[in-house]
Amino acid sequence: MGATGWRYFVPYQPDMTRVLDDLRRDVLARGDYEEPGVELDFLDEVGFFEADQEARGAMMAEYTLEPLRWAIERFGMDGLRGWLESQQWSPGLRKPRPRSMEELEALRCLSTSGTHSILDIGGVSPSRADGAIYPLTGGLLVSFFGVDQPTRSMVEGWQEWDDPARYDLYERSQGFYVTVYKDSHPGEIYIEGASGD
Repeated sequence: MGATGWRYFVPYQPDMTRVLDDLRRDVLARGDYEEPGVELDFLDEVGFFEADQEARGAMMAEYTLEPLRWAIERFGMDGLRGWLESQQWSPGLRKPRPRSMEELEALRCLSTSGTHSILDIGGVSPSRADGAIYPLTGGLLVSFFGVDQPTRSMVEGWQEWDDPARYDLYERSQGFYVTVYKDSHPGEIYIEGASGD
């Protein structure tokens, strides 16, 4: 399938972690994402279901399966497999969509495809980093927009122009953000990136 690009305009607030959290909750609630494909074979290969609690804890740390703790607490080890199987894609069968970030994260940790949305981004970084969005520097803003306080029309024009240099700003599972100004005051935040496989 390949990575999918995504773009969002959201209301401005100075706390970018809160902006990201609010956007992720909104995207989840709207269902504006691809459901992550659950890969149970891996858990079987490493003996996850048969392992004792200590060995399972070590596997969770080693294979970044910590989000499964939520599902284990909710369904127990006896119900975990059944819940995960109910989340696998099957022709003609519509599975229930995740209703919480915890549920989605438990599914994402067993997926190789991701959600093709901002839900694949886990944090805010001061510079480019995997799994994060970062702010464009003033110098980059000036080079792209001619000013360090771009307006929404400038950002929308940049989107339409499809500047190839923009795609050098991030790789898969990364993104950036720009504060968008209205009447010389921050009004919105533009977030762009790509994720999924």
